[in-house]
Amino acid sequence: MPFFEEIGKKITNLGQTAVEKTKSSTESIRLNNMIREEQRHCKELYQQIGEMYVQQFGSHPEPVFTQMIQEIQNSQMRIQNYQNQIQQTKEAASSAGNQIVCQQCGASLPANATFCNQCGAKVEPPTTWTCPNCGKTLSAEFAFCDHCGQKRS
Repeated sequence: MPFFEEIGKKITNLGQTAVEKTKSSTESIRLNNMIREEQRHCKELYQQIGEMYVQQFGSHPEPVFTQMIQEIQNSQMRIQNYQNQIQQTKEAASSAGNQIVCQQCGASLPANATFCNQCGAKVEPPTTWTCPNCGKTLSAEFAFCDHCGQKRS
């Protein structure tokens, strides 16, 4: 019987070791998650500090920040340019007659939409349309372009 008692003790010891390792591993994971959360919080604060600095001193920054602020301003101009291009693309699709643009959020919608599928705003029917042939802006009540005769699509 001493043989079985010895095996039992070894199994018990192995089980206790496994439990301790699991507890240790779980605690490490918990602490690593807390570290990541604090790092994320620090990044958010750094970002807020940077945004506040640019807002308050962007027109007269310290020399060390001049290049970075110029890069931010250039990026903001490019973003605005891209947003304008998106809007023009949506308006072009809208003028083709198969889509309209939500006046609240700028989302492209089917021409027969009653509500925006992005923001939920009520869609007002367009008051004008652009002739796809000649580009003239016409009243929504016109079925044909009074300039070139193109049928509204």
